[in-house]
Amino acid sequence: MLTQEYAKILQALEDGQFANGVDESVHDVNMDAFEELWRVNMIKAIDAGSMDGRCYLSPKITISGRQALVDYHEQKKGWWLKLNGWQQVLSVLVGVATIVGAIATVYAAVK
Repeated sequence: MLTQEYAKILQALEDGQFANGVDESVHDVNMDAFEELWRVNMIKAIDAGSMDGRCYLSPKITISGRQALVDYHEQKKGWWLKLNGWQQVLSVLVGVATIVGAIATVYAAVK
């Protein structure tokens, strides 16, 4: 499961930030979290680190990183938003029940 820190980094990459790379001088990025995402292949980048510190060039979010970000946003949705699909199913069931009730009423009246 992604933490908010990981999601922030992945979202920034998806939005096209850090086009010039990421290094110790970028204050908006937790380099430990960035490196962890890189190690588990949620981020693709060129490791250009040296004795001066960590540096990653051309960072991009990978497919697994995108999926993790989608899952993170889905978990953060309120339960009422998750029920959106169920509302459509419920309205179809109500429609079917109404039709069955109408047919039963007509059948009872004819009989």
